Parts: sequence; C-alpha cells; structure tokens
Amino acid sequence: MPDNLDFAAAAAVPTPALAAWTGLFDEGGLVPGQTVLIHGGGSAVGGFAIQFARCAGARIATTCGADNARQARAQGAECTIDYRTGDIHKTLRQWAPDGVDLVLDCIGGGSLPNGLDLLRPGGILVAILTLAPGDAGPDHAAAAQRGLRTAMAYSRMPSGELLGRIASLLAAGRVRPPAIDLLPLAEVAGAHESLQQGRVRRKQVLQVAG
Repeated sequence: MPDNLDFAAAAAVPTPALAAWTGLFDEGGLVPGQTVLIHGGGSAVGGFAIQFARCAGARIATTCGADNARQARAQGAECTIDYRTGDIHKTLRQWAPDGVDLVLDCIGGGSLPNGLDLLRPGGILVAILTLAPGDAGPDHAAAAQRGLRTAMAYSRMPSGELLGRIASLLAAGRVRPPAIDLLPLAEVAGAHESLQQGRVRRKQVLQVAG
C-alpha cells in the first residue's frame, strides 16, 4: 500500500484500477501516440483509465457529465464531451477526423450507441462488462465485417506485479485514487440501494472495523 494512501483510499483502488488497466493495455493494446475515447470518464474506472492513458503517452477524449469535465481535463483528457447534451460522434470526429484507435466503454448497457463508428480502420472497441442483465458487450460479428475489433474486459484477479506498478504510480503522485465516501458497515443496504439507483457520485467504502 503506498505511503500516501490510507486504508480506506487504498480499498477503493484495485477493482476499478485493474479494470481500467486490463481494458486499455491487456485487451486494447494501447501504445504511446495513439488516440483513445474513454466513455464514462467520471466513473472510478474511467478516471483511472484517463490517468493510465496519459501516463502511457496517449491522446485522450472522454465522455462525462459537465460537472466532471474539469476533473477529466485535470487527469489528462484533451477533449471532454457531455454525454447528456453533446453530440458524441460529431465532437469526436472534429477532434480525431479519422476516428480513434481505441474506444474503452466503462459504462456498458448500450449507453454508447454506434460505438464502432468512432473507430479508425483497424481500431478496437473494448467494453468493460457490467452486472446488468442483458449486457452482452459489443457486437463482435458486426465489427469483424467492418475490419474492426472488439473485446471485453473485467477486473482480473490481481497480480502482485501489476498492483505494484499501479501502487508506484500512486506513490509518485502520477495517478490519484478516486474520491470516496466512508460508510459504516451497518449502512451496507443503503449503499447498495444508492448504487442500484445510480445516485452514487463517489466510490463507497465500507468500514468493517475501527
């Protein structure tokens, strides 16, 4: 655990950080100089993805709410698109006329319609699977017909080596953990209800013991 994190902050790191890393690098193959759209930059996964992509030397666009745009830019996004009011396809094509190398969908559930249209030829769309019923990820067959690629990512079982690399980035201040709400264990039911209703703005951490 990095010295600049306490236990509560550290508890909020592994799941979203590993999902972001897997989507960008293990499945997406992101390399320096490439362009990436991170759909859901205001989420914990999206926040880590923006920061990891910046550290890797990529150029970054992201979708997020207007209230998260400043944070996304501070984390390294060049282009922020308000998914509520903006035209994602038009704005992204203005920023990357030929399309991006990688689309990382951190939200899922069909919230990024026609995501394949945002890719350059040979690009890849990586979707981080959710627990929502019916969230089957991208259409692999449709992508293949267009010369595009798709993949699905998830938080893999952590390896000491990868968590060590992430911890080093956190310790050096190159990556920051998500904001958290520390809740007593007795409020676990309410925490789940808030998640299900989409009312959570920060990462929820349950305190089991003092």
